[in-house]
Amino acid sequence: MKIIDTHAHIGTSRFSGVTITGEDLLSAMEKNSVAAALVLPQAVGLEESRKVHREIYDMSGKHPGRIFGVACVDPWVGEKDYLGEIARCAEEYGFKALKINSHGHNISPLSQLC
Repeated sequence: MKIIDTHAHIGTSRFSGVTITGEDLLSAMEKNSVAAALVLPQAVGLEESRKVHREIYDMSGKHPGRIFGVACVDPWVGEKDYLGEIARCAEEYGFKALKINSHGHNISPLSQLC
């Protein structure tokens, strides 16, 4: 049996201030026999999301079949930036999922912004 973590974060939480690095995540995966993880940024602003998305993409290249990217962008950044970052993650990075963080971004999934 393979264990797959379907919701893992890297980056710094704007709520707790805790930082989880890619190395931290990989170490925890090894320790707990996790075969693969879907990884997304903490609920952060646009620039931090862009940075962390790139880090996830780099990790997925170094650990193919183990790390899979999930786009997570604050919809309040504006439609152009929101859609642009999601498109970059899908088209350039090959991410296959989008997380709408209703709690972290203080938005309803039914909002027209999502």
